[in-house]
Amino acid sequence: MDSALPFKEKVEELVTLFLHETIAYPYVEIFHVTEMFLDNLGVSKLSEEDAHYVKTFLKEIKKEIKAGNFIQMQPVQFMMNIMALTSHPLPVSPLHKELFQLSDNQYYRLMNERKKLIVEMLFK
Repeated sequence: MDSALPFKEKVEELVTLFLHETIAYPYVEIFHVTEMFLDNLGVSKLSEEDAHYVKTFLKEIKKEIKAGNFIQMQPVQFMMNIMALTSHPLPVSPLHKELFQLSDNQYYRLMNERKKLIVEMLFK
């Protein structure tokens, strides 16, 4: 997030990273949230370095919103959209596979297509 890449490429990298991690570890988000509620991991506290990256990226998002590249929203909403679009499908994959009658391979292909779709949905 703190690179010299153009903003859209940063978002593409972020979406790819989030999806890659979620595909590799589909239930890690559930684990982290559970552990945060139990206060077992300390994951609820960002390091100063991570907090700096997040603040910097949120400022960059705000600049892009002001430039008219996205609908008006708070930068935090933009990040929450990325996180929701990337993390939701994998923990509920058994439901999706049953509901849409998809094999594991078909579902995996959908998740790979999702990388491009998410970026297209976020950008005008």
